[in-house]
Amino acid sequence: MKKCSRCGEEKAVAEFSVLQRSTDGLHTVCKSCSYKNIKYRIDKYSQWLSLKKRALKKLNITKDEFTLFLETNIESFEAIFNRGLIPFVDRIEDLLPYQKGNLKIVGKIKPIRSVKGENASGSELYFSSLREASKAGFSRKHIVSAIVQGKTYKDYRWEYTN
Repeated sequence: MKKCSRCGEEKAVAEFSVLQRSTDGLHTVCKSCSYKNIKYRIDKYSQWLSLKKRALKKLNITKDEFTLFLETNIESFEAIFNRGLIPFVDRIEDLLPYQKGNLKIVGKIKPIRSVKGENASGSELYFSSLREASKAGFSRKHIVSAIVQGKTYKDYRWEYTN
């Protein structure tokens, strides 16, 4: 008998998968809990993939109708924008197209941030994104680290411009 670390139940050894590197040769989580976790993760990934595919489809809505949607949900959008994020929308009913009355705010993403580097002599470098800076030979990781820690990287003091 062995106790599952997830559900806390005492179960037979046969209810646990083999894991050679553990001291007793078995996983700490029983097979049924493992399967539940795998099913949950697959469902979440499927939902995310479905949302991503829908986001790539063209909107079946006019610019005026979308503007009206924004105006009626202005408080939600302003709250999101004030935190420096960009809202995105999706359909309420999956079977209906992107149209007036079938849109909702489903989340928010961080915008692409531009960066500026300034060296001791006063010359400046501007990049519209970290990706652009990396194409110019600078490491994204090192730029972000320099911004957070207030240090220099390649003799430039870096900061976000937006």
